Amino acid sequence: MTYFALGYWVPGLALMLSTVSAAVALACLRHARHTDSTRVLLLWQFAAGGAFGGVGAAMSLCICLLGVEVSGSRIRYDLGTLNICSALSGFSVMLALIIAGATPRGIRLALAAVVMGAGLTGVTVLAFASIRIQGHVEYVPWTIAVAFVIATAISFTLLALGPTSTSSVRDAALAAGYGIAMLAVYYCGLFGLHAVVSTAARPPVGTDMAVVLIRFLIIATPSLSVPITATLGAPDRKPRPEPAWYAPIPREPA
Repeated sequence: MTYFALGYWVPGLALMLSTVSAAVALACLRHARHTDSTRVLLLWQFAAGGAFGGVGAAMSLCICLLGVEVSGSRIRYDLGTLNICSALSGFSVMLALIIAGATPRGIRLALAAVVMGAGLTGVTVLAFASIRIQGHVEYVPWTIAVAFVIATAISFTLLALGPTSTSSVRDAALAAGYGIAMLAVYYCGLFGLHAVVSTAARPPVGTDMAVVLIRFLIIATPSLSVPITATLGAPDRKPRPEPAWYAPIPREPA
């Protein structure tokens, strides 16, 4: 199998998308920490789950798969499996955020990290299961185990530091770390794939990855634009001192 058939800009684009999505998700978590309404809290967590999982995991993985080629066979993908993959990514992250709560610690933090790591790894496994070639695809199980360890480690870090972060520098570092970790998860699994091409097998039936990405782009655009607009328009709950020029001028009694 060839993993960089279109060049190294493909993983670079996936890294950028995962990093930007993680930055948007961390901004949602920052606002979720200051809300007093359970309904609004769930909305922020839903937005963070879509950014972390749906865009930052599922769509960036599909971008990586765009550069995969198999010698002697074309590659097609099962669209239904990829749809399940996209839904699982967002749901698993949102479930992990609900389990972790506003101040993640102890058993809740560990359980949430395992749930999120399993969801992000399951996205990779389902994406590999959607591959259709003229033959079949085999994968080495231990590479998936390594991918799970990486996904769980970055999930633990994000859940432990993200909801309580008050520093833009820390948020940027966490977002970049998420992008790098997800890229490691993808290619750790990809390097364990082995394509067995058979001329006697039927040609693959499915959807081309370029078509899949166009459909995912339609979903990903509001998944990022809506949270970005919401975070920019949400009121800042931190009290700010009034500037000196705004203070009213005292008047002398007549």
